[in-house]
Amino acid sequence: MTSGFYDVYGLAPHRTAETVAQFLSKLVPQRAESADEYEVPQFADQPEIIFDSAESLIAHCVEHLNVPHIIYWRSLVDGDPANAIAAFTVDGALILGLSVSSDPEYWLSEILVAINGDDGVILFEKAPPSSLLEFVALSRRSS
Repeated sequence: MTSGFYDVYGLAPHRTAETVAQFLSKLVPQRAESADEYEVPQFADQPEIIFDSAESLIAHCVEHLNVPHIIYWRSLVDGDPANAIAAFTVDGALILGLSVSSDPEYWLSEILVAINGDDGVILFEKAPPSSLLEFVALSRRSS
C-alpha cells in the first residue's frame, strides 16, 4: 500500500454544472466542501470575487470559460475515494477527479464511465494540468 493518494482524472466532455453534479452524485454522494470560501483568482491576496459555496463558484466558472479554479470535496465515508476534484482549466475545459489510496485503474474507469469521457490520467499527489492541451497530451503519453 502506498503512503499518499493517487489523483485520478478524466476530461469531461462538457463544462457544465450538471456534469459536475452528476459526477459527484455517482462517485462521492456523501461529501462536504473542503473550503469555506472560494476566491477568484484562486489563491489571490486580493481576490476580485469571493464565493461562499462551491455551487456559486461552479456557476461562475461555467459562465466564464477562461477562469481556472480547482475545487475539492472530502468524502464523508471511510475508504476510497477520499476526495473529489473539479478543475476548471484556463481554456474552457473541465477535468474531474478522485483521490484514492489504491486501485487507481479501477477508479479511472469509473470516472470515465460516470462522465462519458475518453481521456484520463493517473498521477500521484499532483493537481491536474491547467489546460486542455496539456491534459490531452499527458493522457495520450500515459496510455
